Amino acid sequence: MLERYIEAGTLGVMKHLLVGTVLIALGVWGIVTWWASFGLVMRALVPFTLLVFGLVAVLSSYYRLSTAEDFDEDFLEEEEG
Repeated sequence: MLERYIEAGTLGVMKHLLVGTVLIALGVWGIVTWWASFGLVMRALVPFTLLVFGLVAVLSSYYRLSTAEDFDEDFLEEEEG
């Protein structure tokens, strides 16, 4: 019977489900047990995460605008020539 599960590939899926369930249970236990520390970490991580995502958004927009200007100049040179 085990060979049938191994051939179907469901044994790996079952292992992932079991490990995932155990990790979720440990995570919930940790949050409940150390709620004060968890809140402190979240209060520190949320502004930091917003700062990082904001910097990424600004820098990616700057990069897209700088490459768009280069593209427009190349396009205009091709049209004229």
